[in-house]
Amino acid sequence: MLKNKDFFRYIVGGGLTTISNILLYTILVIYGMKVRYANLIAMFFSKAFGYGINKFYVFKTKSNSVKDLSKEASKYFSARIFTGVLEYFLLLFLVEVLNFHPFITKYVITAIVIVLNYILSKYFVFIHKKTLDSYE
Repeated sequence: MLKNKDFFRYIVGGGLTTISNILLYTILVIYGMKVRYANLIAMFFSKAFGYGINKFYVFKTKSNSVKDLSKEASKYFSARIFTGVLEYFLLLFLVEVLNFHPFITKYVITAIVIVLNYILSKYFVFIHKKTLDSYE
């Protein structure tokens, strides 16, 4: 049952993170910002928001020291940088080179990134730790 709780919380947390990303991106593009800059800004803020959501709501990990917290945060942001770079260049290529629709393309790429982020979070970032749930 715990795995189902993790998955449900990831869907909710990922949904909030995704909404923050897409909403900020959409607002910036509507107000005239170039796609490349709007996407960078939206990705930066949503990744920071997503760490908090994943740590405290989705995986509920407990860090026993600053070193543990730093290691976990470093893994999280490394994984998100990887998927962020993938998202950024794929969006640029599809929108600016192949002339795909900027919003539809963003939404499809975002769905792919969500799946990759879950896999990386579950099996690379938030692993082998006692969770806050285990103390309840």
